[in-house]
Amino acid sequence: MPRDYQVKLWEVGQNHLAAGRYSAARRELETAARLAVRCHDAAALGRICLPLLEACRQIRQNAVEGPILIGGDYTTRQCRVAIHRLFTQSAGTLVIGTAGRLAHHLEYRAWGGGGCFEVLGLIEHSQGTRLVAPAACRWVDGLEVLWTADSSRLITPAGAATAENLSPLVVPLPSPGLHLPGTLCHAQARESLLEAWEALALRWMYRRSLPRLRGWTRIATLLAARQLDPAAEPVLMEVLAVAERIEHS
Repeated sequence: MPRDYQVKLWEVGQNHLAAGRYSAARRELETAARLAVRCHDAAALGRICLPLLEACRQIRQNAVEGPILIGGDYTTRQCRVAIHRLFTQSAGTLVIGTAGRLAHHLEYRAWGGGGCFEVLGLIEHSQGTRLVAPAACRWVDGLEVLWTADSSRLITPAGAATAENLSPLVVPLPSPGLHLPGTLCHAQARESLLEAWEALALRWMYRRSLPRLRGWTRIATLLAARQLDPAAEPVLMEVLAVAERIEHS
């Protein structure tokens, strides 16, 4: 019965994807993927990976092509009003300084509304500001933020990699505010965030000794990394590769 239900979810997800209902497609396909993992059905999981990746990529692309709100403190009325206005759009990206639980709430609201929205967090520290994913809202898991008025600055390595920081990056962002498509500040934020999402997932993943993991344990760690970046192509392609190895063995 779970396998039949999983196949039905896969078919519904495919239909949503073909119709351009990307959030609905992601919801159905991720549920199907969880059932496939629960049943240790490697063939089904491999079949789900590519449409799931496409749904998440379309959400991400639409989100960063829409307005990008780089906010401050959620407790202020001005910030809450700006967030409400963002969520009245069909797509957009929210980068806000907030605690993990609140970031999860905002991410759920963004995803559950049917539009194409993405959420990232900011953490202030004596050493500066870091960009974090709601699923790993810790200073150590974040990327260094460079606030800059120079819209030509691109995301760059911060220095030599270390055991604690495998891919150190400096993420240039424009000043807090609502940045609309077509502006130089929006273009800079879009390019910085696209690269930062994937880097956040990869850093989190490799800090958990992924190279030593095998089989379904490796798949579980890879799928956990997707909580940081659902659209991370290297992660889902590795899930597909591991699932194919399990199936052939």
